[in-house]
Amino acid sequence: MFGFVYNVGYNKNEDSPALQPLKNRTMEKYIEQNPQIFKGKAIMKETHIGVDLILEKLGVGETISDLLEAYSQLTKEAILGCVTYGAASVRNETLLTVD
Repeated sequence: MFGFVYNVGYNKNEDSPALQPLKNRTMEKYIEQNPQIFKGKAIMKETHIGVDLILEKLGVGETISDLLEAYSQLTKEAILGCVTYGAASVRNETLLTVD
């Protein structure tokens, strides 16, 4: 038996109204996806720094201060925007198992 993850999509109606302004601001202000840049991978606007890179670095223990020192063009808000974007991206994923 094995499984795979299927993203059933982002449904704004399932989100808390209190979080909606933050998500909209995050995705519009800090994150962009352009098919001409890194094949459409989510990146930090105007930097070519992948959202996945920031999330990975946070995941292995780097702090926001570490990231701000390493990437002077980022802000604390932009880094937190990556976390919000990551949460929204996986919110509706479902594991399907196949026998």
